[in-house]
Amino acid sequence: MTTEKNTYCYSCYGLNIRSYFRLPELPEKKFENPDVVIALGQVKDKYTAEHVPEGLHFDAIDCFVFKMNSGTLYQVSGGRFITVQFPDHSRVGFPDIRLYMLSPVFNALLHQRGILLLHAGVLCRNARSIAIAGESGIGKSTIGAELCLGRGYSFVSDDVCAIDDIDGSRIRVLPSVPRLKMLPDTMLRLGLDSRECESIDESKGKFSVPVKDRLATGDVYLEAVFVLSVNDHHHIEVTSLKGVEKVEALLKNLIWIEYLRWMGNQEALFARCNAICSDIEIYRLSFDKRIHSPRLLADEIEKSWNLA
Repeated sequence: MTTEKNTYCYSCYGLNIRSYFRLPELPEKKFENPDVVIALGQVKDKYTAEHVPEGLHFDAIDCFVFKMNSGTLYQVSGGRFITVQFPDHSRVGFPDIRLYMLSPVFNALLHQRGILLLHAGVLCRNARSIAIAGESGIGKSTIGAELCLGRGYSFVSDDVCAIDDIDGSRIRVLPSVPRLKMLPDTMLRLGLDSRECESIDESKGKFSVPVKDRLATGDVYLEAVFVLSVNDHHHIEVTSLKGVEKVEALLKNLIWIEYLRWMGNQEALFARCNAICSDIEIYRLSFDKRIHSPRLLADEIEKSWNLA
């Protein structure tokens, strides 16, 4: 929806977002006071020079600047403001803006707000939610698609599990951008036509599959994390992790762990992860990618956590 000032109003990660840019992936929402403002403007001068390299720059704990290969700059400050500056004679496409905005830029914003980010998808059934964690390309989205589109699970997140706070003994997770990023072969297996979906990452060949109608409603509390790993044993292994091993598995799958360490409060980070681990189960799900299909892995997850 648009406002009288020609901005758009959305909801994501539990935040009211007012944006200069249209972000059609996000659910629209009416509100008066935004938590986050996305605007077109001027970033700090020192980052506009041509000699400044591409990538992420930590200007301060509460100010990050992204410089893209197109020359577009994104400044994230105070956990509340996102400023976008285009280079002169810019030919930046609208899909490119959304690709960066909805992933690394939002991740930076959430970090500034003290939200812990796990590289994991989250699905929910009967008020019970699980996270599927692991490195890029291991199959998180594919298994998530099997559970969400193939088995009717509610969607919470595709690859960013945003842990907002610890409410007693329950770990709350915020709903993310309601889309699945899928490869054409996975889409075909689930009866989806990639020609009807938008390409969002040409380098990986992935498409954006909207799942607004499957977005979980109400508070979502995390019960278990399945950390994916690859083996060559020709069989699936599920191992329940205990003690320090649980904490290490969680730390290993945090998004931007380098930034969290750069902030210098590693003891507090370890204590927070330890508190989370004391109230959820963490499993290592090891499999052979050559022979184990997403359907088999989803079966194993359901069996291990009694979700079937």
